[in-house]
Amino acid sequence: MPGKKNAKPKASNPPAKQQEKKQEEKKAPAKKAPAKPQSKTNGPVFGVYVTRLNFAGRDKDTVRTVFKPCGKIVDVRIRGQKYVMVWFDKEESQTKALGLSGTTQKGCNIRVAKAKAQPKGNKSNTATTAYVTNLPGGCTAGQLSKHFKECGKLVKTRVYAGHYGFLYFRDNKSIAASKKRAADSPFYGNTLTVRASTRTQKTDRQKDSRRRYDALLLKIGRRRKW
Repeated sequence: MPGKKNAKPKASNPPAKQQEKKQEEKKAPAKKAPAKPQSKTNGPVFGVYVTRLNFAGRDKDTVRTVFKPCGKIVDVRIRGQKYVMVWFDKEESQTKALGLSGTTQKGCNIRVAKAKAQPKGNKSNTATTAYVTNLPGGCTAGQLSKHFKECGKLVKTRVYAGHYGFLYFRDNKSIAASKKRAADSPFYGNTLTVRASTRTQKTDRQKDSRRRYDALLLKIGRRRKW
């Protein structure tokens, strides 16, 4: 009617699409936790965490000799001088390994505890880089490349002062060939050990770039002090 103020419009209900969206959000299932990495055997594995096992010439093969009497070993992981992890296919083997805690192995009084971590997936089927150990002193990248040139197309070779190096191949088949070559042909009197590595030229470039950047920051910091 004239003279009367217009009544305020009532708040309209949210559009049907918004209501449907809210209902869908309520019904949406919770996100699943990321799957744990599978073991190399695609079955349960039982690991141990080993500390104080630091002896000269320690590598995966020598660590295996320490725990071989405990049972079948699925995988071995070494983290510098910090610790070693060993995985078995049976729980009873894990129990035997735990019994070595406090004993002296290779001249070291070791400590062994249960490990929760799982071994990484099998890299031997996809890797194109070979990790070579037991190199003789003074070995060069050229000498190592020449020794393995028949194993496949070599992209790059790196040699380090710690008597180890890396061979970067084009394909995965060259890894098996280089293992056979190392076993059949000594290198300047040394029997080399070759294993597949997840290392690549891309990861090397990233590490080198990070080192150069850190060195630059250190250099700038020193200049500022003066």
